[in-house]
Amino acid sequence: LDTSFGLNGYFLLTNNSKLWDLSKIIENPDGSILLSTAIINGTNQTENIVLKLNNNGNIDTSFGTNGYQTINTIIDNGLAIKKQVDNKLVFFGGQNNSKLTRLLPNGQLDSTFGNNGEIYLSGVSSDFSFCNSNILLQNDKIIVIYRLNGSSTKTIARYNSNGTLDTSFGQNGLINNVNA
Repeated sequence: LDTSFGLNGYFLLTNNSKLWDLSKIIENPDGSILLSTAIINGTNQTENIVLKLNNNGNIDTSFGTNGYQTINTIIDNGLAIKKQVDNKLVFFGGQNNSKLTRLLPNGQLDSTFGNNGEIYLSGVSSDFSFCNSNILLQNDKIIVIYRLNGSSTKTIARYNSNGTLDTSFGQNGLINNVNA
């Protein structure tokens, strides 16, 4: 146990009004750590947050707002997370209405992507039987796998780096009725 990390080797996140459920982790080349997690807030609502720890286990307060960024979507096991080669962060997930979100390396929403950093997919559930495989980065493209609510088949969509559907992929950016 590396006792120089956090508090005697542990990072403890305490808040009496929230239950934390750690979901996804990415380590940066500098040793800092990005965590994507779902929490239950004091009004019993699910929130998804991303937080960044320095390599010493302390919260990096220069990321987002005091080390955190909230990504508002309803899902109870955190969001899929991938880091692009330009260090921007891409998140995907949700129940009933999924969302694709991109953050800048400093934790702020990327205004050059979608509608101020976000793309809403109405009536779509991300399929978390795929866990982190429901988002894939392909050069400067973003591929997501999802299913429409009530459907047993999945759709694969590919987005351009600005958040628009890549119409050169499949049929106008989509491959529908995937049985996987």
